Amino acid sequence: MFLADEWRSLAYMDLGLPIPCGQVTQQPSLAAQMLETLGLIGYERVLEVATGLGYQTALLAAVAREVYSVERFRRLARFAPFDAVVVSAAAPEVPPALVEQLAEGGRLVQPIGRGDYCHVTGFVKSGKRLEQVSGVVPAKFVSLVRRRIGFRRWSSYRDAGSE
Repeated sequence: MFLADEWRSLAYMDLGLPIPCGQVTQQPSLAAQMLETLGLIGYERVLEVATGLGYQTALLAAVAREVYSVERFRRLARFAPFDAVVVSAAAPEVPPALVEQLAEGGRLVQPIGRGDYCHVTGFVKSGKRLEQVSGVVPAKFVSLVRRRIGFRRWSSYRDAGSE
């Protein structure tokens, strides 16, 4: 699932394979050795630099509490979109950057409106647009601060919801 169709037949070989932006994946044995060298035991917060298509990020998420991953190529960062996004701050609309980070059919919940008067709204991504799918719940939230954040956070299945 991390490779283009043309390279999938080689996915289980221990090779570095081409990916977009002139980059190459790590060979799986090297990714495993790097993770082993970290000595993770399950409670760590990990920063990964150079996400690529997210293969090593997925491995890290299986063995660490939290993973923050940085990728300089926006095109590569889009290969591992989120299935769900929850925003706990109000904005007049869902920021386009969040829509881009959401996978097709992905769900997003966010307070829409001004912080002191907003409605918590559920959406599903269809194509490049969000469709409202759930009823709205009136609430008060702080306002969302708009600025670019250059990392992705991945949580381990073991600690989901424990923060």
